[in-house]
Amino acid sequence: YPIMGQNNSVAGGGDPANPDANSVVRRDVATGKGASSVLNLASDHVWMYDHSDEEVVSDSELNEGMWLSDDEDDVLDPRSTDQSRHSSQSKIRNRIKHIAKVKKVRSQHTSAKANTEGVKKARRADTNVLCVKFNKLTEPSNVHAGDAIACTNSNCTAVLSLVSQVTTPGSDGPDQGDKVWVCEFCGTKNSIDIVPEEIPTSPDTTYLLAPPPAVESDKSGHGGDADETLAIFCIDVSGSMCVTTEVPGKFKVRGTDKKPGLESLDTEGSDQHLPHERRDISYVSRLQCVKDAVDKQLFALTKEHPNRRAILITFSDEVTVIGDARSDAVTIAGDKLSSLEMLVKIGNEIPLPGAIKHAYEDLKKKLFSLEEGGQTALGPALLVATTIAGKVSGSKVIICTDGLANKGVGNLEVEKEKEAKSAQTFYEDLGTVSLEKCVTVSLLTIQGTNCKTANLGQVADKTRGECISVDPLSITKEVSEILSNSVIATNVKAKIILHKKLYFRTEDSSDNILTISVGNATLDTEFVYEYGTRTVKPNVKEETNSGHYEQIHICKDYY
Repeated sequence: YPIMGQNNSVAGGGDPANPDANSVVRRDVATGKGASSVLNLASDHVWMYDHSDEEVVSDSELNEGMWLSDDEDDVLDPRSTDQSRHSSQSKIRNRIKHIAKVKKVRSQHTSAKANTEGVKKARRADTNVLCVKFNKLTEPSNVHAGDAIACTNSNCTAVLSLVSQVTTPGSDGPDQGDKVWVCEFCGTKNSIDIVPEEIPTSPDTTYLLAPPPAVESDKSGHGGDADETLAIFCIDVSGSMCVTTEVPGKFKVRGTDKKPGLESLDTEGSDQHLPHERRDISYVSRLQCVKDAVDKQLFALTKEHPNRRAILITFSDEVTVIGDARSDAVTIAGDKLSSLEMLVKIGNEIPLPGAIKHAYEDLKKKLFSLEEGGQTALGPALLVATTIAGKVSGSKVIICTDGLANKGVGNLEVEKEKEAKSAQTFYEDLGTVSLEKCVTVSLLTIQGTNCKTANLGQVADKTRGECISVDPLSITKEVSEILSNSVIATNVKAKIILHKKLYFRTEDSSDNILTISVGNATLDTEFVYEYGTRTVKPNVKEETNSGHYEQIHICKDYY
């Protein structure tokens, strides 16, 4: 059965409205005929069932597992320790041949037990699994200029690929007359204008729709860093961020030279320990750990991506947009924290900052001057941050918090069911809007705290970000990994088309076409889906000798 996937992407994170000037617009095509690093199959064949793909499993099987065979020499017991794990190829083939017999014996065994114990229905395990990986976007192969040829059926739009058959009716020569392509997915007859050189001949094909942008050279004559995306750090400065962690030895944290609050009164650096208190340990607050982590990443950006732009946002009883610390901060408080319209308006009015290479020192001073106190207006801060980040595709928002959102929109510290549902809807909608604007949101919470990540994590999950609970002393590592996972393409949409006799098991519908809104794609971005065969007996001509397998061909189309 042929399968096709289509993916649209804007590489480099340019302006979607003007891709020619700011980005490379690409369509990548992959076919499953042969090895492909874009669309990968667990097997080259589709496992088909004569009737239902369900089986009856007893409670003991679910708890303990079972292994049955009517031929011990052909089928190896994986739990046996005496058998050699290096079996010959012939035994492996024999094992495959006896799968049907094993299922028959297992079914009889289960039926015999049905009268004495509970049974459940479960879907049979098989290899009908496919994985779409987006790291291929950085390795274009077989580049073609212009758009690909797509099926004229608006419900299909499959693309001409390696497995497509192109004919020339009424002509003996290959280059005479209009050519016809009958879509292998929907059967639509397409009249196409194409020369033999334009017909795909490899599993992967890349169509270049717009040229890459010109990159200005720096003073040394080398190409500059064109990455001007935003990195927005949302830092929780509520009262709970003063909780300390015990660290053995004298632990030095950046920015502790200037002591805040009452500690600043100790001008002589005298011994402030209580009687009998240990002096061989240090106490580091959660906020100190976050400051240190953010500062290290800001400094790293000045070296690795000097043109990227960083914004600092803090939240407690109020939300403060510090920006790049080179202009006046914007404070949001009172009733504004509960108004979606007002928060979005303020976010849209915040000017974009300058490059981090110019703003680092100012940001560092502001960062280490932060102090704890107040509640947790996380929802309003997140809404403002994603609104600002949405101005530049490919931007990232990183939230560091240890508490429950309890002030303003998205308040999770509520008792009424209606209010709790409203907060859940807020985070669901925020994740959807952020995905549409190609913003990646990552959430870092402190271990041992109750932040209701089931709600907050929806935003990170929808935008393909991270949702991690970390030890305060490990925040630096996690933030570094989030920022180092660079965006390789924005505005990515993937479309996978299965043969009409197949369907996606993991989706709510039983359709054979799946469209994925990816947003920002990184080297690690991938999607895994299961598919099955419809309960319609295939044509005799399509069946193989075994009656269980049919060869599968994959066509993959990427934008």
